[in-house]
Amino acid sequence: MLQRSLQMPITSTHFDLLMISDMEPNANYILELHTYRDNENVPIERRYFDTIHEAMISLLGIPLNRYLSPDLSLGEPELSRVLVLEKTPGSEYQIASTFILPIEDVLNDGPSAGLYLHHNDDRGAEDSIGSLENRIGASFYQFRHYDHDMPMVQLARLVYDDSQKIIADHALEPMIEQLQNSVQVPWQYELRILDTDAAISVHRFHHAGMPAAFDQLIGLKYFDSAASDPKYRWETETPDLMISERSGVPIVTVSVDSKTSEDHRPVSLLVIGGLARLEAIAGVNLSTFAGYGHDGFELPIGSIRGTDHVFTPVPAFAALQDPKSLQQVQLPENAPFTLSLEYRELKSLEQKDAVTAATFKTYTFADLKDAVAALRKIDLESFDVTHAVKWSKKEYLHQATLYHSTERYEVASMFSVLRDQPHVPAGTYLKINPDHLSTDTLHVLHPFVKDLPHQGALLFMAKSAAAQAQELRRTVGPRHFSEGGSRRI
Repeated sequence: MLQRSLQMPITSTHFDLLMISDMEPNANYILELHTYRDNENVPIERRYFDTIHEAMISLLGIPLNRYLSPDLSLGEPELSRVLVLEKTPGSEYQIASTFILPIEDVLNDGPSAGLYLHHNDDRGAEDSIGSLENRIGASFYQFRHYDHDMPMVQLARLVYDDSQKIIADHALEPMIEQLQNSVQVPWQYELRILDTDAAISVHRFHHAGMPAAFDQLIGLKYFDSAASDPKYRWETETPDLMISERSGVPIVTVSVDSKTSEDHRPVSLLVIGGLARLEAIAGVNLSTFAGYGHDGFELPIGSIRGTDHVFTPVPAFAALQDPKSLQQVQLPENAPFTLSLEYRELKSLEQKDAVTAATFKTYTFADLKDAVAALRKIDLESFDVTHAVKWSKKEYLHQATLYHSTERYEVASMFSVLRDQPHVPAGTYLKINPDHLSTDTLHVLHPFVKDLPHQGALLFMAKSAAAQAQELRRTVGPRHFSEGGSRRI
């Protein structure tokens, strides 16, 4: 038997909160990724979720090669196991885990080699997969080696054909889809903390709204000048802090100027997409910062002293960190609506970099009627990539989003679906946010919507290139963009 091989599940499921980082929010479920080092499992990354469904989706979506031969150049070490922890007051309990059963350890009358998911109850005892199914409202019955009464189920097979390979069970992707359908409020924003000096070097916090993600960022102890713990001091290796969308597009990163004097290293927020958009989706007013401007992208928030490596905030950032000040900080009452236009750069075939850069233009309005009127005036051909290529334009309109800036929510958005999808033909769409659908909002939007050539429940088509007569399904989940188009979960 290989010394590092059989990473069977642990039976002790209680974790003392004294071992838990005090940077963690009130997440209900935690995914803890382990690697194998010095003959033992070592935690290297933690991901935090509000629901067990999101935690399980993240676990099942981890690339299988990470358990065998990951690309170390990406900074992702090999995984030995992944734990699902439930957080309760004062404790954390392991309720599920993955482990590898190697080919060398397989017995003739035992389970086959592969990656397994193991289930524990809240007392640490093995529990049936059926019990886990009841908890998550999804079934593993389509997996090859499924047994309702067994404590584990195989997620992928290990085979040896010239080299060792790991092959996902055919039911893995359908299982992820089952879980996605159970998520009522999917997370939209991720705060990532990468600190190579910390015991667990990566923490990923997931939030349904940008205000919570932004509040957590500015409240980190890295930005607390009174923090006495040395792990929050900014030594030579500074933490990498970033908020990104679920699609992976960054919104805010923290930058430290290392080229200046070591006695005074400036720290800034780098804003991707414009300050006006950040203010709208995070619900904050940043106009008191030096160098503020709607088209700006860098805000100085403080500096690091060279003597003790402690962060010292500028007055505007200190005020933003104060919860009482934060509640009082609002955008001007005479312009509570923001229209954000996201443009994507068109790149020629000769260019090696296929990723298009995003630029933003923002406009503010005193009332909803004026904001909707501006949205309505947008030329729908602006969303058409083919049209932009034909007329040799440098960019196309990827998305237009109308925000209620002071109440911190999205009113409506327009976007394109580039390829026909089931029940949703290619075209340009207007989606109305059903979570904040008031009578006044419907009254203002109604003249816009009734003129559209095709309509569906809360998802209205503004233009379609094909299949005009197809019925649109109600789709209120988050939208994720890639170079190839748009998809929803």
